[in-house]
Amino acid sequence: FEECHARCPAHVQTMNNIGTCLMFLGRRDEGVRYFEKAIDADPGYAPAKLNLEAARSGKDVKELEFVTVESGKSEFIEGKADQAVELAEDGKFAEAEKTIAPLLKAHPDNCEVLSAAAVVRMAQSKYAEALEFLDKAISICPDDGLAYFNKGLCHEELNQFKDAVMSYRKGIGLLPESEKECRQNAQRNLAVLEKQIRDHTGGSLDDYVEHQDDFYEADRQLKKKNSAKALEIYERLQEKFPRHKQMLNSMAVCHLELGRPDQAEALLRKALE
Repeated sequence: FEECHARCPAHVQTMNNIGTCLMFLGRRDEGVRYFEKAIDADPGYAPAKLNLEAARSGKDVKELEFVTVESGKSEFIEGKADQAVELAEDGKFAEAEKTIAPLLKAHPDNCEVLSAAAVVRMAQSKYAEALEFLDKAISICPDDGLAYFNKGLCHEELNQFKDAVMSYRKGIGLLPESEKECRQNAQRNLAVLEKQIRDHTGGSLDDYVEHQDDFYEADRQLKKKNSAKALEIYERLQEKFPRHKQMLNSMAVCHLELGRPDQAEALLRKALE
């Protein structure tokens, strides 16, 4: 339960069940705090209210009955979600989709189900669809480091490097010790991205992330045939990314459209070095 709470600290059922465990361990004050936290998160949550009343009654724990929340059902849901992921990882995509579909219909706001659905789509290289599930999971469980890690993988596959870097970094800060391997993978992916950006553009990863919107704007202006405006932005970016071949090519296109073939040829030669 504590591991689940670390991944999704706003989940009231988990807080309630932790409180119940603490009560049976003789740690009444800590149990009361978890019941109170569950009620703070959801003031209408009846199980935690009943348990808090029992905990404050002063009676011996052995005389009390506490309300735990469908732990068997939760284990069943998690087990089916894991089964869908295993099927997808084995390449059995139709079976995986068939397994996850009823879970999504019955439990559309369950973080485990949403994350599993995302992994099923990722295994099929459907990264945009996976992102929809991950974004919803994060909106419900904003401290789910594993969801952020998978979100980083999806953004990277879609060449959305700014969002990939932000997601990896967020995940690294949230992943619990039990997910040490994922944290290391995120750190390794960031290191690879840093090297790729430096080798291919001559700039740093942080600068690349910071100026992603500038790249998008320059490309947008070029598509609109606003070559002078696009070139102005590209030339500013060139100071930080002198070896960015795609940008050098785009700058050459700008010069051609502005009637400057010599400058265009020089940039194309530089891009080919």
